[in-house]
Amino acid sequence: MPERDFQVGGEILKHTGGYQHVIGIDYPHHEIHDGDMWFTGMYWSSIANAGTARFTYYAGTVMPHLFFEVAVGGNCKMTKYEGGTITGGTAVSIFNHVRSSTNTHSGSATHAGTRTGGTALVIRYIPGGGKNFGSGASGRSTHEIVGLVGKPYTVELVNVSGDTIAASIELNWYNHNV
Repeated sequence: MPERDFQVGGEILKHTGGYQHVIGIDYPHHEIHDGDMWFTGMYWSSIANAGTARFTYYAGTVMPHLFFEVAVGGNCKMTKYEGGTITGGTAVSIFNHVRSSTNTHSGSATHAGTRTGGTALVIRYIPGGGKNFGSGASGRSTHEIVGLVGKPYTVELVNVSGDTIAASIELNWYNHNV
């Protein structure tokens, strides 16, 4: 008998037929298995001191449930913005977590560009080391941001390390109107 899903108290559970056990998974994990979760990101090999790296996701016609992960090779200020106007930028590829899935997403993403306005949702210092004391660090948004339809969501990294650093931003999301 194949697996089938059922829900208990908001948690998606799997029943494996023939076995007397239940495997619990969280909702985003469930979305991955259904082929309804996507990812994209960007790596910068060289961000000058006081320089900015910018990554934007443009929500489409369905509310995105966004999870950002950031890794830096030096101290940074990270700000997540909602809204505003992004001009320019370069499109980045978006992939489904289930590589064989033909499900499509709503939205698009770019890196670079110029941001004007918007609401700062999160401002965080990410310690990654300084000019003479290099190390590395990462920051993960352990909560999801349920975005609004048609809005851009931008993560900006400002290098405050005193030296040139590398950094990356990864975005994972699923779409579901609530």
